[in-house]
Amino acid sequence: MPNRDHSIEFWREVATYFKDMPDVIFDLHNEPYPDRTGGTLDEAWTCWRDGGWCTGINYEVAGMQDLINAVRSTGAGNVLMLGGLAYSNDIS
Repeated sequence: MPNRDHSIEFWREVATYFKDMPDVIFDLHNEPYPDRTGGTLDEAWTCWRDGGWCTGINYEVAGMQDLINAVRSTGAGNVLMLGGLAYSNDIS
């Protein structure tokens, strides 16, 4: 899972650079896995979306909504890819 310490600023910088290139697609985090660390499926989806201190992960997670907000705050309208749980195999 992306870490809160660096991932939000990373995506803000990437989006600032590429925001005028609409043919660039951003894959915000490839194959997330919060469901593999314990806890319930609901906890995993909450971790995926909201981040924070998630079950079984020993660092503060940046949720996908944090990353989306970072990209969109730059004015970038690029297409975003957000894989589901289970290494992107679960899009329920």
